[in-house]
Amino acid sequence: MKFAWDAIFGTLVDLLKPKRLVEVGAFYGDGTRRILEYCRAADAVLQTIDPLSSDPESARQQQEVFDGLAREFPGRLTFHRACSLPLLDRIGPYDTILIDGDHNWYTVIEELRSVERMALTHGIVPLIVLDDIGWPHGRRDCYYVPERIPEAFRQPSRQAGVEPGRSALVEPGGYFQGFRHAEHEGGPRNGVRTAVEDFLKETSLDLVCRQIPLRSGTAVLVPRDDTPAGAPVRLWLDAWSFAESQMESLWQLSADYMALKNISDPLLSEVNRLRQILARAKAAGFA
Repeated sequence: MKFAWDAIFGTLVDLLKPKRLVEVGAFYGDGTRRILEYCRAADAVLQTIDPLSSDPESARQQQEVFDGLAREFPGRLTFHRACSLPLLDRIGPYDTILIDGDHNWYTVIEELRSVERMALTHGIVPLIVLDDIGWPHGRRDCYYVPERIPEAFRQPSRQAGVEPGRSALVEPGGYFQGFRHAEHEGGPRNGVRTAVEDFLKETSLDLVCRQIPLRSGTAVLVPRDDTPAGAPVRLWLDAWSFAESQMESLWQLSADYMALKNISDPLLSEVNRLRQILARAKAAGFA
């Protein structure tokens, strides 16, 4: 999410100057820090929602990160160790929300419906930004904890790899092997981008949507504003307008990038680990 802030979200926030922000899904807080830096400069506040890892040690490390951020940015951060549903219905009003939590149709469309309820209750239509609308989870559900999803809305799934352009799971091999994926890509009620598109068909809110095919893909939903004050945002959105034929190619490039990133990230982590070992050895006089 750090990339989404730097390339997309941060620019929109600078244009719209929100004061009450919500972040759904934070992992180890890289994106959270970016948002809090904005909050400190703009006298804004952030509520972050994340259930944390199911692994106790990882969860402890994550909690330490958010406790540290709360100390570093006093009065700016409220951290909720919880799932977004049904907590989102108890949070509001807010004027901006960033959604990057569970990457499946049911969770995302219910999060968006919660945002709509908040907007209708408080008369505030927020900026909505959603990550991971591209491959691999734009058209394929991913379940961190399948039991959280009602059975009627849960795709048949198992832990196995995926490949761009291939509907069936790949086993052995493939990319993102550590995730529990829907058995097949595409079709009704399957994936993050499908949830966004289905929400736009049903919502009573007057929204403009842009799908941005960078990295894992980002959707930006903003309230329609045809007044002169909305001109900067309209210009920003127009810069991300592509023909349908262009979008198809861009989504393919996005998928290829994510596949390569799935390979390169562990390699880079290992290189950094070895560098740290070498640095310690040199400091101890062994190299």
